[in-house]
Amino acid sequence: MKNIADQRYYLVREDVLTDAMQKTLEAKHLLQTGAVTSIWDAVKQVDLSRSAFYKYRDAVFPFHSIVQERILTVFLQLEDRKGTLARLLSTVTDTHCNVLTIHQTDSDSRAGKCYTIT
Repeated sequence: MKNIADQRYYLVREDVLTDAMQKTLEAKHLLQTGAVTSIWDAVKQVDLSRSAFYKYRDAVFPFHSIVQERILTVFLQLEDRKGTLARLLSTVTDTHCNVLTIHQTDSDSRAGKCYTIT
């Protein structure tokens, strides 16, 4: 399998997915919610072959699951020194991550500022 950074993703409407892809999503949902306890039970319930399930299980995902897995909120208290936040943001970008928001709150202590980074 390719490195995730080298893969390309597409957002497509559900009605253009093949039946096997749609049934794979249904089977994965049954497994995630605990409605069934085994892959065999899931594919049987949605009328899908196990080979089709294994073919698509790592390739099709509901849009919300991709988005949820890729957003991280971090709360940090940094020393109130010149360049501290800049160095932190440099480290974040060096790891090929993006910063969506930064929220700064004043701290009651002299330890520094509090930041929430998304």
